[in-house]
Amino acid sequence: IVQETNKVLNGVCSLYNRLDDEEKSLYVFSSYNIPPDLDQRDKPTGHICYEATIKGRNKPVILQNLEGTEYEQTDPNVKKYHLKSYLGYPVARAGKAIGSLCIVDVKPRVFSPTEVYVISVLAKAVSIEEERLLAEQRLSDEKRYYHSLVESLDDWVWEIDGNGIITYSNNAVEKILGYTAKEVVGQKMNRFWTPSQKKKSDNWFKNELLSGKGWKNYTTSFLHKTGKMVYLESTAIPFFDGKNCVGYRGINRDITERQLIQEKLKLSEQSYYELFNEAIDAIYIQDEKGRFIDVNKGAVKMYGYPREYFIGKTPEFVAAPGKNDLEKVKYYLAEAYKGHTQKFEFWGKRKNGEVFPKIVRLSAGNYFGKKVVIAFALDITEQKRAEEEIKKNVTYYRTLFESLPHGGEILDITGKILDCSVNTAKLLGYEKEEIIGHHITDFLRQEFKDVFKELFPSILKKGYGEAEVVFITKDGSEKIVRRIAQVIYGKNKKPEAILALNIDVTERRIAEYELRKSEEKYRNLVNSSPDGIFIADLEGNLLSVNRAVCINLGYSEKELLKKKITDLIAPSYVKTFKSRLDKLMKGERLKPFIYQISGKDGTSYYVETHTVPYYEKGKIVGFQGISRDMTDYVKLMETIQQSEKKYRELYGMIRLVSDTVPDMIWTKDLKGNFTFTNKAICEQLLNAKDTEEPIGKHVMYFVNRERAKHPDDKEWFTFGEACADSDAIVISSKKPGRFEEYGNVFGKFLILDVYKAPIFDETGKLVGTVGSARDITKEKEMEKEKEEFLHKIIQAKEEWEQTFDSISDLIMIIDENFKIIRVNKPFAQKFKKEPKEIIGKNSFDILNLKTGCLDHKIIYETQKDGKPRTAVLYDKNTKEYCLATVTPFKIANHGSKNGLIVVFRDITDIKKSEEELSIKQEHIKLINKILRHDISNNLAVIKSAINIYKSEKNEKLLEEASKRVFASVQLIRKMKDLEFSLLKKERLRPIKISDIIKKIKESYLAIKFKVEGDSYIIADEMFDSVIDNIVRNAVEHGRASEIQIIVKELKHEVELKIADNGVGIPNEIKKSIFEEGFKFGQRGHTGLGLFIVKNAIRSYGGTITVEDNIPSGAVFILRLQKAE
Repeated sequence: IVQETNKVLNGVCSLYNRLDDEEKSLYVFSSYNIPPDLDQRDKPTGHICYEATIKGRNKPVILQNLEGTEYEQTDPNVKKYHLKSYLGYPVARAGKAIGSLCIVDVKPRVFSPTEVYVISVLAKAVSIEEERLLAEQRLSDEKRYYHSLVESLDDWVWEIDGNGIITYSNNAVEKILGYTAKEVVGQKMNRFWTPSQKKKSDNWFKNELLSGKGWKNYTTSFLHKTGKMVYLESTAIPFFDGKNCVGYRGINRDITERQLIQEKLKLSEQSYYELFNEAIDAIYIQDEKGRFIDVNKGAVKMYGYPREYFIGKTPEFVAAPGKNDLEKVKYYLAEAYKGHTQKFEFWGKRKNGEVFPKIVRLSAGNYFGKKVVIAFALDITEQKRAEEEIKKNVTYYRTLFESLPHGGEILDITGKILDCSVNTAKLLGYEKEEIIGHHITDFLRQEFKDVFKELFPSILKKGYGEAEVVFITKDGSEKIVRRIAQVIYGKNKKPEAILALNIDVTERRIAEYELRKSEEKYRNLVNSSPDGIFIADLEGNLLSVNRAVCINLGYSEKELLKKKITDLIAPSYVKTFKSRLDKLMKGERLKPFIYQISGKDGTSYYVETHTVPYYEKGKIVGFQGISRDMTDYVKLMETIQQSEKKYRELYGMIRLVSDTVPDMIWTKDLKGNFTFTNKAICEQLLNAKDTEEPIGKHVMYFVNRERAKHPDDKEWFTFGEACADSDAIVISSKKPGRFEEYGNVFGKFLILDVYKAPIFDETGKLVGTVGSARDITKEKEMEKEKEEFLHKIIQAKEEWEQTFDSISDLIMIIDENFKIIRVNKPFAQKFKKEPKEIIGKNSFDILNLKTGCLDHKIIYETQKDGKPRTAVLYDKNTKEYCLATVTPFKIANHGSKNGLIVVFRDITDIKKSEEELSIKQEHIKLINKILRHDISNNLAVIKSAINIYKSEKNEKLLEEASKRVFASVQLIRKMKDLEFSLLKKERLRPIKISDIIKKIKESYLAIKFKVEGDSYIIADEMFDSVIDNIVRNAVEHGRASEIQIIVKELKHEVELKIADNGVGIPNEIKKSIFEEGFKFGQRGHTGLGLFIVKNAIRSYGGTITVEDNIPSGAVFILRLQKAE
């Protein structure tokens, strides 16, 4: 790089000066064309390379003439070699300047912007190399540390490939399974499972290997080398080769003892959850109106306010004044709450007054059962600053262009290569003549072609740009290249060409990948461990902790590294800890020990800690350990002891109570065998000698025993089988039940009122039933006698009165003179009177109070000929329908006189339902036509795309097919929603036209759209299909390339014009295109599209017409109801 610097910039010599690690000496690390007597090493004070480019500077330093400057006196080389000019740029590592790349000359000279830009690029290349060397050194150190740590673990650490074959194992496997690490490497992991575990989990294991996701805290049973069963808890994370998962790394922890205790007490395992506050990004939980419900530490750090400041406020309170469109922010929140993810840039204001930009992503979520909006925010302040610093001014120099280390090209403003350097040709393996004239994307890997298309307009707009891309060389190999582009402007300041410089970073990226891969392997093993892992010095000061320690204790890593272990251990355990530490330092191997420790919030924990010495250069400098949370285990043992005591006390109390009550009480297992009985059931039903005899026996055991005692008396004991039937009902339904069970017991008839309920254990598993029974034989006999008595005293007259007044229809009984004899209460209430106020009045006088309710003609005609009549009548004033029925009858106690029974039934709702049903049936027919029509069109496109793909192998055709499949699925879902909406009373709703047009434009990316105006109309979910049909007809049948949409608001309507530049529609078929089944020309389909459009528009209360467009094409004019 130093040599190329001198070649490109043409100085007397070039140097890379670098500080040593202690920053006490400045020396020439690399050089070119320097005299042999140049001082290679000196104190930095006074040297121009230190003062100008290292000491607190981060910009290029340009000294066109050194005469008269301080450096003639302070820098011995300036005076010794008569240096006149200097151009230098700092070299940084880990964000700190450590040296500088420079050229010097023996004559004064003016350095051009291009020379300044080039040396900055070359200095960055040196910085990258310094970073790589530092990373290699750190990786080497970390490898030694992690390897020592992993081998000291008591847990089995392993690595498997994509087929489940073990490729690495630490030595802990021998302690856990009895096999050495060499014996397990090369074997499949499930080779060591128990047979029952293989049967249960083989398919799970295969699926997990294919998923590329990993697993956490999965309990598996293994066979020890001696044949005993061992329970291990497994956690694994995937590792990748590029995008492909190639294996897993994980930790197996021996939980045999814990598993046995958990199985005994039937306790479920607890899962680990990631904490909300550990997220790196700022996270905000907001309600529907945008008010903050909660924020994480990332948000607190981003703004500098405490968490309490945010709660209840909206984004307006943390926004930079005048920098955001807050109405749009509210819109984004509303859309996100509906389930539409939003992403936008937002300017905030920190507590210290600093204004900063951030990228915000909003999505719908759930927060403790409540629907919320979750906002993720990323501070992009540094990104914005970097973009401003990138802008440079590059001028075309032929000698510079040809001298670049990895070449460069000159492109026209379309991306076509006008010229390239020799080094570019060498980089790609072509001759220059083979490259010139081609488009730059011809040499890019497929995915980077799209990257170029996205970046190229931005470069032309900004005047510069940088990107890392992958070139495909002539022999098919790949080169990773960092490209720096600068626009070349003409006299009129318009872009004429683009100068692109190349830096080959292939080897560096491969090395970085291998470094990260190796480093992550060991780091992930430690950080993925659920157990706490730490290192401390001989004084007990913590030097390193993993993530689990921080989470378990509630401290940050920074806080813990300021503490001693004895600060965390309970005082009563400190003496024991120090004693054990002394033994460890003397070389004694210690067994794990349980300590009591305290978290940041004062909570006490019990941890089992295993410690081993920590060595550096063969000398013990501290100790390292693994701590496993045993709090649950300690509490579990205490709970067991307390539970046993409580169980004995509770059982004695329950036995005393149950044996005192007269009701029968029992419990059974799932097989129906008794697990508990009280004294009453033993004496009254089972005839057992005591309450212990029934335990473990079925009820039929005692039934059969009693029947065997009286073989000749079939009626001695008929009770029993019904019990099993009701048990089965409760077990299958898993719900309580009440049953009446009866039969002969000891020769007497017995009826029992039985309550039964399921019994569940702590895990929710059904384990049996509990029941109680009461003898209700005498109560049943008394109830029967009471019912017979009540039945006799019910009067027929009261039954008739109640029935007559309970009928909801309006009933009127009149005599032959139309005088009202009787009315029911609903009739009187209709006229706001009591029945006694109506009886005796002329029926027509009463009916005239409600005009239009009855045609008097049918009453006269029925009275005249004695034939019953029915008529449906409509009241124009109340808009109600009425079904009137007139029936003649003989009036009792009036000889042969005739009367009439007139019944009015309100059928308004029935009539409206019939009308709505008819409309909905038409809409459902329309939905089916839409589905058949649109999906048929999509299937045709898919079929065509697949056929062409078979011959051309163009991946874009498959993408198009996939889009059509997705569009069909979306259409089915949309029609499903529309069908559901038809069941609602309010189907139509306000719809914003621009929202629909936005969706349509995304489906026709190749078509140019011009949209004017916007409004809200009354429509439903089918409206986007209406617009899509019109646009698709214009594109597919009219061969249009441009669509113009004009929205115009009228007084009560909205006029929507959709114009295209296609071939248009012949006059002779304009009136026919909206008819069902119409098609025209060779490309015409069934013609459902515009038929569907017409029917949909008509259902909205609108109209549609078609006209010719000038100069070509067609214009569809839609008039729709405007939504107020």
